[in-house]
Amino acid sequence: MFVPGDDASRTGRLSGKPFVQDAGAVNQRPGRVAVFAYGALQSPSVQTILFGRELQGVQDSVPGLVLTVIELADPELVMASGTSRHPMAVLGATSGASIRGTLYWLSAEDLDLLDQRSDARLHRVAMELKSGSAAWVYVDRRYRPPRSKPYLGAASRTSA
Repeated sequence: MFVPGDDASRTGRLSGKPFVQDAGAVNQRPGRVAVFAYGALQSPSVQTILFGRELQGVQDSVPGLVLTVIELADPELVMASGTSRHPMAVLGATSGASIRGTLYWLSAEDLDLLDQRSDARLHRVAMELKSGSAAWVYVDRRYRPPRSKPYLGAASRTSA
């Protein structure tokens, strides 16, 4: 399991969209990593099912992304959220594209659980938030930031 390291990162732009070239740039607190949520993970009932507790976070946004809707098959998450229709972040086509959500600080174990439970159409990438923080964001797995140097390696749930 990869746990992002220090804040000494370089950021770049992909078609005007911010991404973080170094996964070590994902902000962390002692024993915690930053994860940005924009969908079901913001629901206290979903948090309780996944982690056994409600999470505390702060509002933020990610520039360069927009939301589309997918149908989830996980019956437990569908029951907790009250719907099978959930948002999925994709690259936005307009310069002002942005999605709002919540920045949470999770343990490495919580992050592993999210990787295991997230929909197969998603993977996580390190992105810069509007606040300037860097965080893991689950996005459409077709989104692939350029890899000018090792990017996420084994840390992302991508397939070849």
